Amino acid sequence: MTCTRPKLMIPVANQPLIDRILQKLSESGISEVVLAVNYMADALKHYLGNTKFGLNIKYSLEPKPLGTGGPIKYAEKLLSLRIGETLLILNGDIVTEINYRDLVEAHQKYAQSNHALLTIALHEVKDARRYGLAQLDSSGKILRFIEKPKGAKASGLINAGIYATDSRLFSYLKAEKCSIEREVFPVLAGEGRLYGLKQEGLWIDVGKPKEYIDANFKLLELKGGVEVAANARVDPKARIVAPSLIGEHVKVAADAKIGPYAILGNDVTIGDGCRIDRSIIFNGSTVGNRSAITRSVLGSSSTVGRRVKIGRGCIFGDYTVLGDRVKLARDMYVCPYKEVEKSHLRPSWIS
Repeated sequence: MTCTRPKLMIPVANQPLIDRILQKLSESGISEVVLAVNYMADALKHYLGNTKFGLNIKYSLEPKPLGTGGPIKYAEKLLSLRIGETLLILNGDIVTEINYRDLVEAHQKYAQSNHALLTIALHEVKDARRYGLAQLDSSGKILRFIEKPKGAKASGLINAGIYATDSRLFSYLKAEKCSIEREVFPVLAGEGRLYGLKQEGLWIDVGKPKEYIDANFKLLELKGGVEVAANARVDPKARIVAPSLIGEHVKVAADAKIGPYAILGNDVTIGDGCRIDRSIIFNGSTVGNRSAITRSVLGSSSTVGRRVKIGRGCIFGDYTVLGDRVKLARDMYVCPYKEVEKSHLRPSWIS
C-alpha cells in the first residue's frame, strides 16, 4: 500500500478544540479534511472557512445525527479516496498529542504484511470502565474489546478514538445511523483485520464539562507562563497570574486579577476589581465590575453584571445574561439566551 498524504475525517463534537487538532494534523502532512457536521454547522463553517493551517476543508452535513459510523459512509463521495490511499478518522471530542504519522505508517505496515483493514490508536488508562478495553496479540492484532468493563477498576489499553484505514471500510458501513465500534469493529476483529497501536502522550476525552475544562488547563500547563495578545489592553494595575491566556482585543480593567488557569477569548471585557480564576470565558463576553468567577465556563457573547459571584462548576450557554449582585451556587447549568436576575444557592439547571 502506498500513501503520499493521508486524508482526514473528523466527526466534529467540539469547535473550541478544532484549531488544536487541525494545526497538529497540518504539521503531520495531512492535506485535506472533511468535517462531519450537524448541530451548529453554519457556525463552524463561518469560523473555519474552506482553508486553515494550509488544509483544504470540506463539510459533510448530516441530515440527522448518524452515530459514529454513519457519518463516515455519508461522506464517502466527498472523500474521493484513491485505491490504497489512507483515511485517518478522528473523534472530535478528543484532545491528544498522539503521533498521527506513526499511526498511519503502522497501519500501512499491518496492511501490507497482515492484510489489516483498520488500525486503532490505543491509549493506556488506569480506569477503563467508561471505555472499551482492547485485547490484542503479540503481532498487534486486536482479538476483541471488553466494552465498558464493570465492577472494580480495570486498567489497560482503550480505543483512543483515532483510526487509520482506507476505502475498503465503506463496504462495512451502512448509509444510516450506525456505530462503528459496535457494528464494524467486531466484524473486522472476527476476520483478523483489526489492529491496534499503543500511543504515548497526552490524551483527554472532553465529552463532559469537567473533562473539557481539565483539557484546557492541561494545555495551559504545556504552554506555561502568561500569553497576552499584542492588541489586548490590560490595565497596568491589573494582575495576570500564570498559566493564563488572553485573546485578541481583550480589555482588562484596573485591580482585576486574572488567573491562575484563566482563558479569555477574543473581545472579552473584564471590569474593575474582578477575580477570574480556573475559568474559561468565550469570545465577546463581558464581566461587570467587582464580579468573581471560579472554575466555570462562560459561553460566547454573555453578560455578567456587577458584583456577581459564580461558584465552581457552573456552565453557561452563549448569550446568557446575569443581573447585578446575582450569586450562583456551584454546579449550575444555564442554557443559552437565558436571563438570570435572582440568586440560586443550590445546584440546578436553568432552561
